[in-house]
Amino acid sequence: MQFGTNQVQVQRTLSMKECRKAQLSLMWSALSTACIIFMCTIIGIVFYAVFYLCDPVLMKEETGITKYDQMFPYFIVTRLNSYPGLTGLCVAGLFSGSLSSISSALNSVVTVIIVDFIQPLFPGKLSETKLVRTAKLLSLVFGAIFIGITFAVSNVDSIIKINLVFLSLGEGPVYAVFLFAALTRKVSDKSAMIGFILGTLFIGFIGFGIIAGGYKSPSLPLETRGCEIYANATTTSFMNSTVRSGWGNGTSSDISNDSDVFVLFKMPFIWLSTVGTVFTVFALLITSLLIDRNRDVIPADSKCLSPLASYWIKNTLYEKNEQQNERNKKSEENEL
Repeated sequence: MQFGTNQVQVQRTLSMKECRKAQLSLMWSALSTACIIFMCTIIGIVFYAVFYLCDPVLMKEETGITKYDQMFPYFIVTRLNSYPGLTGLCVAGLFSGSLSSISSALNSVVTVIIVDFIQPLFPGKLSETKLVRTAKLLSLVFGAIFIGITFAVSNVDSIIKINLVFLSLGEGPVYAVFLFAALTRKVSDKSAMIGFILGTLFIGFIGFGIIAGGYKSPSLPLETRGCEIYANATTTSFMNSTVRSGWGNGTSSDISNDSDVFVLFKMPFIWLSTVGTVFTVFALLITSLLIDRNRDVIPADSKCLSPLASYWIKNTLYEKNEQQNERNKKSEENEL
């Protein structure tokens, strides 16, 4: 939903020489991103089909797997080790994808700090050489911070949940600002900043509440009764079985007591960005009505407006001009 509005994508799009090339790059990027999301979904379905009768996390004493973030490397090591070179190829793909994303994130953070903070604070005082050196130093500092964060998040239950919560702090409100600015002319810097801050605080409240609350939504059934089959193909014993989430036969585990959990903290974390977008749009609507109600901040011929908004604005202005011309004609006739 927020595709094309984060700092990494905007920075890459602005590096194109022509608008048409920038549009094509976004189109191809959207197609490849959709393919990646589809493949990740298929991988999750395959993992469930492979492990639902023998969950490695429930058998952590035998497998050494303590959380589901370790499932992908566990699958590579245990299922693909018989194919020469395939394990190394998968590991290389993981490292190349993660390192390219980290480098883009570092460049984006440094660019924002240089352009939005350092240059306005020291206008005309820093040469290009000093700015480049400052950017390199900031890249080193933030790289060290990112490495430190990896040690911190290695102890949490789900890295994906932490990642999506932090991404939602910016993605949802930023997309709402983009959307609101493209559809209306009545949003100034002040109202946009207020709406963005309110949206970020709201999503931060929900996101960190989800993390701190410890609520676990019901999951699909995961068992261990099939582990003996994997260990010994000749055995048919299903005596010791454990079922996750209370489904199927056996004893249930990891069932959350949600009686004391705030209702917003039960929200699936994948919906945080969407909820943040909707809340920020309403916040922007209220702040723009209070602050920019009687003035149009964005010009009617601005290229930043969406085609739908431009078409509606042109028709509205045309009707206003026609009504004004009729009033002028009537006033002239009355004077005569």
